[in-house]
Amino acid sequence: MVNHAPFKPLSIAVYGFVGEDHGSTSSAHYAVLAEFLRRGHQLDLFAIEDFVLPGNLSNHNSFRYFPYAHPTAIDLWNWHDRQNRFLRSAAVFPLSTVSTRLHYQRIARGIRRKHTQQPYDSLLVMGLLAPFRIPGLRAVSWPQGCPTGEAYWFARNPGLMVRHRAGHLLPAMAGVYSYKLMEARAWLKHSDAVLGLSEWTTRTWADFGVPESLLGVLPYPIDLKRFRPAEPPADKPPGEILFLHLGRLVPRKRL
Repeated sequence: MVNHAPFKPLSIAVYGFVGEDHGSTSSAHYAVLAEFLRRGHQLDLFAIEDFVLPGNLSNHNSFRYFPYAHPTAIDLWNWHDRQNRFLRSAAVFPLSTVSTRLHYQRIARGIRRKHTQQPYDSLLVMGLLAPFRIPGLRAVSWPQGCPTGEAYWFARNPGLMVRHRAGHLLPAMAGVYSYKLMEARAWLKHSDAVLGLSEWTTRTWADFGVPESLLGVLPYPIDLKRFRPAEPPADKPPGEILFLHLGRLVPRKRL
């Protein structure tokens, strides 16, 4: 295969949400990893077993997949599935937090071991801030958005939530976002660079306290082979593109 990169091929450890046909974040990450491989780089994808699957990336000689499962986390989820509906709903957030952290510990040990055997050039974390630090390995985080999410909207519009009979969710939302903000502040020290998905998101990270020297902007890609624009009419001015978006037009969505 021809190496299209203008520099030496890199060896990159990857952690994040990846799925060829899952849509949204996962499919964007898949397109990025496929392009890395096309350009001749070596990728090792570390993942929670049965949660992230590599799909056709596994057909590439420069790709390796390392799934990890934590037996304690599996036992906890098996216990969760045997409970009544009310207890399952109440336990899902704390249980997800515990399960994720157990897997992070195991995945971090796996990356550290591989890095010791054959050093990586970088750790790329896709969809979130790097949740762990690997000694001697530069970490680049490409989180899906800023940690505040829609918290600013909830804080400004509690009356609308009450009017639409969702006021009882306000304490839970406040608790979840408080936890996310605390977690983000703790995890920031693991990243040597943070990529925002838009200029707005990057400014939000700067307001959150990330030094501008560590920030960059990298929007999610679009697969132009799959979503190829139709040929423009003959009377259409050159250089204009009509883009149809179905969904919410909010800054967090990177438009």
